[in-house]
Amino acid sequence: LENGAELNTGSGVDGTTPLDKASKGGHPHLVRLLLEQKASPTAKRTDNGQSPLHSASIEGHDEVVEMLNDVNKQNDVLREKLQKKDDELRMPEEAELLKKDGNI
Repeated sequence: LENGAELNTGSGVDGTTPLDKASKGGHPHLVRLLLEQKASPTAKRTDNGQSPLHSASIEGHDEVVEMLNDVNKQNDVLREKLQKKDDELRMPEEAELLKKDGNI
């Protein structure tokens, strides 16, 4: 990581990312480190399209699955907030009406 390793690009014949390898191997400390370094929990392998969450789940690494699910939930909440903000900026009058009606 200190030498600028690419976190979200797969390598080798199967195209696995470092996060996928750590997830599949059941290494929560490595998964946490990679996520802190902004590794994408949704980056998919090139050979089969599996995400790190798929790999951890298939291998039965519950702690890693929980960590990845938590990150995905946080990302979903952030995406939703950004979408609402984007909608408000594009359609301020409509957004204001929705707020008054209690819809956002």
